[in-house]
Amino acid sequence: MMEKITIAQIDPGFTEAISQAANHPNAQDGFYINVLGPQDRVNDFNFTVAGKPVSFECNNHPESVFEVKKNGLYRATLDGQSYTFKTASEKGTMGDTSSNLKTIDVVESDGAKYVTGDSDGSVQVYDATHTPLQYFANIHDSYITSTRFFPSGKVVLSASSDMRLKVLSVEDGSNPRTLVGHRSAISGTAIIGRGRNVLSSSSDGTIRLWECGSGTNIHTFTRRENVADPVSSMFLIPNDDSNVSNPVQGHDNEYGTEGNIVLGAYDSGVAVAFDVFSKNQIMQLPNEFLSSCTAVSADSTNPNYIYTGYANGMVAQWDMRSPDASLEKIMVGESMAISDIKHIEDKLAISANWEVNLLVGVDNVTRKIDTQNPDILVSNDHFLSIAHYCDRNGVPKLIGVGDDSVFYEYSLQF
Repeated sequence: MMEKITIAQIDPGFTEAISQAANHPNAQDGFYINVLGPQDRVNDFNFTVAGKPVSFECNNHPESVFEVKKNGLYRATLDGQSYTFKTASEKGTMGDTSSNLKTIDVVESDGAKYVTGDSDGSVQVYDATHTPLQYFANIHDSYITSTRFFPSGKVVLSASSDMRLKVLSVEDGSNPRTLVGHRSAISGTAIIGRGRNVLSSSSDGTIRLWECGSGTNIHTFTRRENVADPVSSMFLIPNDDSNVSNPVQGHDNEYGTEGNIVLGAYDSGVAVAFDVFSKNQIMQLPNEFLSSCTAVSADSTNPNYIYTGYANGMVAQWDMRSPDASLEKIMVGESMAISDIKHIEDKLAISANWEVNLLVGVDNVTRKIDTQNPDILVSNDHFLSIAHYCDRNGVPKLIGVGDDSVFYEYSLQF
C-alpha cells in the first residue's frame, strides 16, 4: 500500500518572530504555515506570537497548536495532523553568493575538508572552519554535477554538464587529468577504493569505468534493453574488503573493482545494477511507477536494500534479492519530482522539486518507512532549496547546499 507525506511550508522568518516576542514582552509578531493539498490547494495557518513567556495563537484556526521543542525542532498540530520543522545547526556561505551551489562532499582526512561545485562551473575546497583552501575558477564550461574527494583528501574529482571529468589537486591547484568520452551531461560519479579507478554516469546512456593515471575509459556499461536510455543518477555499493593496492589479474588498469556494484537510475523508470568486476548487468528494478527514475541510493546499514526516487514524487524501497516488486512506496507531496535521496543511519533524506527537504525514519528491522512523523528541513531566514546531500562519515550530521552559495548542516541527534 502506498502512503503519502503531506507537505507543510513555514514562514522563513518564523524564528525571528519568536525571538522578537521573547526579547520584547509587549511586542507581537507573526508567521504562517501553508499545508499543500491536492490540485495545488493551499491551506494557510496564521500564527500570532506574543511573550513573555512566548505563546502562540492561530488566528484563523484556533484549535491549531505550535510548540518550541529542543535541538532546533518545532512542532505544529494543524487540523489534527502534526508537522515537525527542523532548523539547521549551522549555516553559512561558501563562495560567490551570485552563484548556486550544486554539489558538496566532505572528507575527514587531517580534519574535515569540504569541496563544492557551483552553477558557474567552479570548484572550491574549504577546511573545517570553511576557510577557502583552493579555488578552481570556471574549471568547467558549464554547471558542476558532482564533486568528490579521493580518500587522501588531497585530490578532487569533478564532473559537469560539459561532459568532462577533471582530476584536481588540492595541494597545488593543478588539473593533471581530464577524462573525456561522454557525449552528454554527466549525472553522477563514484570513486573506487583509493581512487585509481572512478565511475561516471551520463544522460548519454552510459556508466563508464576509468583509470585515472592514464585517463583510459576501461569499460562502458549500458542497459541490455536500451543502450541509449539516459542515466539520471548513480550510486556505488563498495566492497570495502577488496584489494585496492594491486592490479586485478586479467583486468588491466583495474584496482579493487572486485565485489563493487554500481546502480543506475534511468529516464525510462527502471534502475539497474552492474557488477563492476565482471561487467555484467546483474539486476533490473521494473518501472513500477510509470515515471522516470531520478535518484538512487542504497541503505547505509544493509546495502541489500535500495531506495529510488521518481519524477512523479514516488520514493520506493527495494530488496535486491527479490527485485520484482518494491517493499515500500511513498508519495512526497503532490507529484513533486525527487531530486536527491540518501540513507544515513536510520534516516532517509529526501529532496523534492529542489525546495522540499525531508528526513523520514526507516525501521532497520521491519523496513517500514515512517510517513507520519517526517522532519521538514527549514532555513531560519529564507526558503530552503537543497541541491545535494552528503553526510560526514562518523559525524551525525546532514549537510546540504543550494541557492545563493548557502550551505546547511543539520544535526541527526535528537
